[in-house]
Amino acid sequence: MKVKILRFEDISPTEWNNLVMNSKNGTVFNTIEWIKVWNSGYQNATPLFLILPASPSGREADGIKAGIPVVEIRKGGFKNYYSLPYGGYGGVLTIHENEKETKKLLSSFAKLAKGRWGMLALTDFYDNLKEEFWEPLGFKKIQCTTHILPLFFEPQNIWRNFLSSKIRNQVRQSQKMGVKVSLVKSKNEIVECHKMLKETVRRHKKVSPELTFKFYLNLFRTMGKFLRWTIAQKGDIFLAYAIHFVYKDTIIWWDNASYTNGLQYRPNNALIWETIQWGCEKGYKYYNLGSSPQNAPGLVKFKEGWGAEKKVYCTYYKKSFLFKTLKSFKNEIIA
Repeated sequence: MKVKILRFEDISPTEWNNLVMNSKNGTVFNTIEWIKVWNSGYQNATPLFLILPASPSGREADGIKAGIPVVEIRKGGFKNYYSLPYGGYGGVLTIHENEKETKKLLSSFAKLAKGRWGMLALTDFYDNLKEEFWEPLGFKKIQCTTHILPLFFEPQNIWRNFLSSKIRNQVRQSQKMGVKVSLVKSKNEIVECHKMLKETVRRHKKVSPELTFKFYLNLFRTMGKFLRWTIAQKGDIFLAYAIHFVYKDTIIWWDNASYTNGLQYRPNNALIWETIQWGCEKGYKYYNLGSSPQNAPGLVKFKEGWGAEKKVYCTYYKKSFLFKTLKSFKNEIIA
């Protein structure tokens, strides 16, 4: 059976989400909701679905047995294909592991490299794709890292046995200074969050945030039950926010930002500790603290202070010759 390439308007949301839910590799980043955010919130993005229908007739309505979610992003005159962008885990989704189907889908992914293409990149979080799959296709790999904290304990057990004394002291400081955490519920709060994002970007000496206010608003309106967006305040003063995604047994820290003058109140510690308590109460098993950029030892130390263990995974990528001569992979990959 041939691989079909469908656009967002042609895919069955129900059949696609069934594949994601029933695949052991499926994460929130593979859901139709996350891909819809890109479809509606990012002008230069076009979602694509590489699928193998379950039925010999090729009818999608009969189910999908395997697939790869992809977002095409047009930037700088090139078409770049990511599975998936901005820290999203992509890869091959299958109901039943099948090496032949995996190779067929990866071959179709590689064939997107035509016309004025720049880069193909696929993030394999669960380390299910063998390197020998990639070598004949001309892909290279880079290692990425995240940190994961187990949540199948009582919060006080995590407090005593996982958190460092420094982290516990910082959480206590935030509590003594009256920092409170609540859910983001209004457009005005999203406006405030985006202001924090812009200030954080300036603090780290970047030109401007890649994520627009429109993207944030679409995120809030689209992700529904998979989104947990919290904000830390001292009285009426906004300090910091955190965007988490929840799916299956995992909470993923995806994005956060803060006002510089609010950091003294330890708002990020308050946001993480509140999420740990909530996650334990709701029965989640893992708290993924998100990818760490290379050469960010301070961030890594902060995550390990919560007792989270390092996990290494790979992104496989391929660049066109023209793209390599004009662009730096370091600046162009969205991770």
